[in-house]
Amino acid sequence: MYNVSFWKEGYLNATGEAAIEVGHTTYLNVTLSLPEAPGAFWSDLIVVVKNSTGSPVKNATVSISFRNLTATTNTSGEAVFRRVPEEVVEVSVTCPGYLPYSTQVHLLENTTTYLNVTLREIPPYPTGAVKGTVIDSSTMEPIEGARVVLTSSTHTFTAISLANGTFLLSYLPPGNYTLTVEKEGYQGYMDAVTVRPNATTTLSIPLFRYPEPVIYSGGVRKEGGKYTFEVTYRDPQGRAPEGVYVVIDGEEHEMELEGGNLSSGATYSLSIDLKEGEHSYYFRVLGPEGEPLEATDSTPYSEETQGSLQVEGKKSGAPYLLLGIAALVIAALIALLLLTRSKGEGVEE
Repeated sequence: MYNVSFWKEGYLNATGEAAIEVGHTTYLNVTLSLPEAPGAFWSDLIVVVKNSTGSPVKNATVSISFRNLTATTNTSGEAVFRRVPEEVVEVSVTCPGYLPYSTQVHLLENTTTYLNVTLREIPPYPTGAVKGTVIDSSTMEPIEGARVVLTSSTHTFTAISLANGTFLLSYLPPGNYTLTVEKEGYQGYMDAVTVRPNATTTLSIPLFRYPEPVIYSGGVRKEGGKYTFEVTYRDPQGRAPEGVYVVIDGEEHEMELEGGNLSSGATYSLSIDLKEGEHSYYFRVLGPEGEPLEATDSTPYSEETQGSLQVEGKKSGAPYLLLGIAALVIAALIALLLLTRSKGEGVEE
C-alpha cells in the first residue's frame, strides 16, 4: 500500500492510498479543490464507515451531493472530502454485500465534520420494504428533510425524505412496526405498518403544520394608583417569544411573564404610573423567530391598531372641606340671628 500525494499551483494538496499489484494497472481518482474565499463557509468532511461488528469497511463508495463528488474508503474505513463549501449535504454509502445507506449532514463551519456510518449486511432471509412520500397537508407540496423512523421490538430503521418528499427503507425483516415521522414546524405523525416478505409497502404521509403563535386578551386596568397592562401569548409548540412589550405614548416597556403555559396561553404584564391625560398604547410581541405577531381579537398590536386610555386627575378634598366650613358658618349665623330675635322679643314684653 502506497500513500500518493498530489499538488498543483492554485489548488489544495490532496493525498490518497493505492495498492500496487504485479501485472495490474491501478487507477486512483483524486479531486483537487480550490481554496475557499476569505470569510467563506467551508468544512472538511470525513466519513467513517464500519460494519455491524465495528470493523472498518474498505472500498465502500461514498458520495455527497456537492458536485456529486465520490470517494472510496481506505483501510481505516475513511473517505475524506476537503473544503466542502455547503452547510448541508446529502451523503450516501454503498458497498457490495451491504445495505445502502443515506443521510443528510449539517457541516461544521471552518473545521472538520465527522460522520460515522454503520453498514448492515444484506440479510440471508426474504425481506420487505417501505417507501413513501411526505407532504404538507395544506399545500400538498413535498416536504424535504423529514425524519422517518421505523421501529419494532428488535429493530430500528431511519431515513430522511428527499427534495421530492420521498423516502425508502429496504431490506427490512418482516413483521409489525411503528412508523413515526417528524419535521420541525409540523405535528408528529405515527402509524402502524406491517412489513411483508418480498413486498413493498407504499405510503403517503401528510404532515400538519403547527398553528402560528398569536396574542390575545390584551388590555389595561387600574389597580390602586397604578395601571396594569396585560396580554396573553400562545404558541402550540411551546416556544418562548423573543420579546413582549407594551408601547405607551411611543415609548417601549418590556413586560414580564406572570404565569400560564406557553403552549396553552401565558400572561405577560406591566404595572406603571401614568400622568393625567390621554395616552395611546399597543402591544408589540415578537415571536420565537423575531417575527411581529398579530392579535386574534381586538387587542391593539401595532401603531395602526393602537388603543387609547384616559387618566383622570386626582380629586382633592379641599373643596369639600371649604363647603363644610361654609355650612357651619351659615348655621352659626342663623342660630345667632334666631337668638338675637328671641332676646328682642323678651325685652318688648
